Amino acid sequence: SIKEVAKANIWLNGGYLVFRQDIFKYMNDGEELVEQPFQRLVRKNKLMAYKYDGFWACMDTFKEKQRLEDLSDRDDAPWKVWEHF
Repeated sequence: SIKEVAKANIWLNGGYLVFRQDIFKYMNDGEELVEQPFQRLVRKNKLMAYKYDGFWACMDTFKEKQRLEDLSDRDDAPWKVWEHF
C-alpha cells in the first residue's frame, strides 16, 4: 500500500549535495554524477552522507508551496527553529 513518507519508516535521499572543488577530478563528460563519479569517490573513501532526522519538505509544485505557506501562516512551520528560543 502507499504510505505517506513520514509514516513509512524509510529514509530518502533529499538530493542536497555539498562538494569540494576537487569533485571535478572524478567527473568525465557525459557521466551522471551519482553513478560513475560517486563510485570513484566511494572506492577512494571520499564520499560521506549525513543522516538528518529533522523536518524536510519538497517544494517543487504550487500545491507543495501552498502547503508550506499554510504551515507558516498557522505558526506551525517546523523549519522556523529561531522562533522556539
